[in-house]
Amino acid sequence: MSAEFSIGRRVVLVTFHGEPSSPTPVEVDDNYWNLIGEEGVIESEILKEHSAYPEKGKRALVKFDKDLSSLGLVNHNQTPNSLWIFISDLKGI
Repeated sequence: MSAEFSIGRRVVLVTFHGEPSSPTPVEVDDNYWNLIGEEGVIESEILKEHSAYPEKGKRALVKFDKDLSSLGLVNHNQTPNSLWIFISDLKGI
């Protein structure tokens, strides 16, 4: 794992699925583009591929500072307010 995406490292979401906004209309609970600009912390040393998007590379588990449920976003990981985010959508801070 690169130091930029190691556990405990603070990151900011700069895009979601490589896009600055949704290319098509999405439901409110799936509009993760609303998190662009939000900060969080890497919660796991594990980086995972997404089986549907292997070409997008690895994902890191990010615990966001924002309460995702209060934004109406689906989030069901064991760690509250966390999502598996492609590292290409993140920037270390």
